[in-house]
Amino acid sequence: MILENSTDQISIVVHGGAWGIPDEEKEGCLAGVRTACQIGYDILKSPTGTAIEAAQLAIESMELDPIFECARGSSLNASGYLELDALIADGKFNIGAVAGIRNHLHPIRIARGVRDKTSHILLTGQGANEFANLIGEKEVPNSELVVGRGKQMVEKMKNNGNADNLNGLRSDFDNVKLDSFSKIKGQPAVDFPSDTVGVVCRDRHGNVAVALSTGGVPQKLAGRVGDTPLWGAGGYADGHFAAASTGYGEDLIKAVMAKSVVDRLQQCEPSQKSAQECALKQVEHFGSKFNGKGGIISIDSQGNPGIAFNTPRMAFAYRVEGDPRGCVAGIEQEDIPKY
Repeated sequence: MILENSTDQISIVVHGGAWGIPDEEKEGCLAGVRTACQIGYDILKSPTGTAIEAAQLAIESMELDPIFECARGSSLNASGYLELDALIADGKFNIGAVAGIRNHLHPIRIARGVRDKTSHILLTGQGANEFANLIGEKEVPNSELVVGRGKQMVEKMKNNGNADNLNGLRSDFDNVKLDSFSKIKGQPAVDFPSDTVGVVCRDRHGNVAVALSTGGVPQKLAGRVGDTPLWGAGGYADGHFAAASTGYGEDLIKAVMAKSVVDRLQQCEPSQKSAQECALKQVEHFGSKFNGKGGIISIDSQGNPGIAFNTPRMAFAYRVEGDPRGCVAGIEQEDIPKY
C-alpha cells in the first residue's frame, strides 16, 4: 500500500503518449515506460537523488527510444524536417523550455540548460538551436532521429510514388516535402501518434518536478508549437504538486490542462483516491467542454499518483515507495488505478 501519511515518500509517474496505440506497439510502449520509470525511481532512491534529475533522465531514456514520438522516433513536419519541443521545471517555478529544436537528440537537456543557465523560460527556433550549441549539445544528422515510425512515413511516401514530395531527399532525410494534414483546421485522427512523453516525480525532500519532450504532431505545419513547452498547458508544478498532459496540443492549451488538474489537487486532502479522482474529473471536463482527446498524469503533495485518459490507450508506469508491487505499468483504460 502507498504510505499516505509519509512526508518523505518518493514517487514517479511516466507516460508515453495518449492515442490509438496499435496492438503491435503495445509491448514496446509498455517496456519503454517501465524502463523510464525505473531509471527515475533509482535516481530518487539514491542519497543525493533529486526530482529534477530523475525527471530529466527518465525523459532522456524515452527520447532515445524510437517507439515514442519524441526526439529519436519523431515524425517530419509538413515541410520535411523535425521540430522538437521540451519542458522541465520544479515546484518552485524554476522553468526551462524549448520549441522548434532541430538536429538534437536530447531536447530535454537544452530545456534544462535554459532553466539553469539563463533568466529566460522559453527559447524557440534558431535562437534555441544556437543556445544548444553554446552549452555544448552536439548536433546529430536527421538520420539518427528519423527512425521507426518517422522513417516508415518517408518510405510509405516513396512506395506511393509521391516523387514530387521527395525532391531533394538526402540520406539524412533533410528537406523532404510531406503532405500536410488533409484537414488543417481540426484535430488529427485519434490514431495519429500523440506528441508527448512526460514525467512527474517527488523526491525524498518533498520537491517535485515535471518534464516533457515531443516531436510534435506528425506532418504539422512548420513552426507549429503545441502544449508541451507551454507552462500550464503541457506541464505545471506548484509547491508539492505536479502534472503533465498529453494529446492534441491545441485543445490542451485551451484547457490549460496541467495547471487545471493541479488546481483540483490543491483543493483536496491528499490521498490515493482524491489524486485519482482529480485526474479523472479533469479528463472528463477536457472531453466535455473542449471535445479534447488526451490524458494526464499527476502527483499530489504526498506523491499519490493520478492517471487518466480518454483516448483508446495511453502507456503509463508509476512507482511509489512502500508499494510492494514495485513498478506498475498499464496501457488500457482498465489498467487505470482504482481506489
